Amino acid sequence: MKVKKFIKKLIGKFVKEENSHVDFNVQSKKIEMHEFITLEVVSDYIKSNKKKATILNPRKYHKYISQSSFMGGNPNLSNHLSYPLCDCCSMPLNFVLQFTKNDYSEFYWPKNKTIFQLFRCPNYDCEETLSEKYDLKMFHFYFESSPSENDNIKKPFVKITNCEQEVKECIFKSEKIDDYNEFYIVNEKAFKTLETKYGDEIVEEFNDNYLPKQRTKIGGYPSFTQNVFYPSCECGKTKYFFFQLSSEDNGRINDSDEFTGEDVWSHHGI
Repeated sequence: MKVKKFIKKLIGKFVKEENSHVDFNVQSKKIEMHEFITLEVVSDYIKSNKKKATILNPRKYHKYISQSSFMGGNPNLSNHLSYPLCDCCSMPLNFVLQFTKNDYSEFYWPKNKTIFQLFRCPNYDCEETLSEKYDLKMFHFYFESSPSENDNIKKPFVKITNCEQEVKECIFKSEKIDDYNEFYIVNEKAFKTLETKYGDEIVEEFNDNYLPKQRTKIGGYPSFTQNVFYPSCECGKTKYFFFQLSSEDNGRINDSDEFTGEDVWSHHGI
């Protein structure tokens, strides 16, 4: 969004310089944010596009903490007959995360299922990798299981070197939030009208606070770095969004005293 605005401003500046005899300046009305959000079209957008979400806030830890929902480390393998492998390249999968229904009832749970696991093919050369080192094939599993159960299944030795490292062990410091869809997508006409009337800055400031959160989360709205795309089911209906794994989890949120750097991202290392 900011790139689009920059290009638009740049083009506008060029046009005005080349056509100085034409007045392209549109005087916008100054308004404060507390006034802006009370405008009918804006307040209606906020009310109708608000969803509850759970930001997971993955945090690495250096000593064992007994939790049934976590990232990296040792998953509950009691429901697996053998260690899970990629169905394309047969590479032993990297364990990503595990949720239990007791911890996250807001997650999607099929009937009688109480544990969810996500794994990831680490092989950069796998034929089903969408882009090297990023969009690796994912595998998910639902089970009915007690979080305390486990088995002695060991991960097979990985023989190749061109692969993603295992996910770093993290606990979740969850945070309930309100999440919002993108105004420009919901009502492009109203968005452009507000830009013209009140200026880019106030609309951009609003967008910074009322956008889908680009974090690992349950529920809310999906965030997109490129084109918005909601996949459809074979039945023709649009699929329902319920989880997002992000590589942009800000490590400083809620735990700023633990870190010294300004840019601390993605404790899980994905």
